[in-house]
Amino acid sequence: MQKAKLFSLNWRDALHSVVVAFGSAFIVSLTELLSNGHIPASWVEIKPILVTSASATVAYIGKNFFTNSAGNLGQSEAKAPTTITVSQPESNKDLVTETTTTLTPK
Repeated sequence: MQKAKLFSLNWRDALHSVVVAFGSAFIVSLTELLSNGHIPASWVEIKPILVTSASATVAYIGKNFFTNSAGNLGQSEAKAPTTITVSQPESNKDLVTETTTTLTPK
């Protein structure tokens, strides 16, 4: 799955957040009521389930927003190595044709 960079979200992250967080909180809350032998039938009984589910979704989206594409919470994106290629002038072509150096940031 393609993950968004730090401080950004993509549609896939948002949809995943809704399915996982809202769905699991909704199922757990509903299961708790049903295990007590009670079926929620009014808005007063259903509203706390929906509020809990929405809160879990907002928290999960917040976690995704502050996580980088490597899955590290609050850490900046890793920088790609820099490659420098140096070519010799025509007069020195016989000695060295090309030198490549890769620099990796810490």
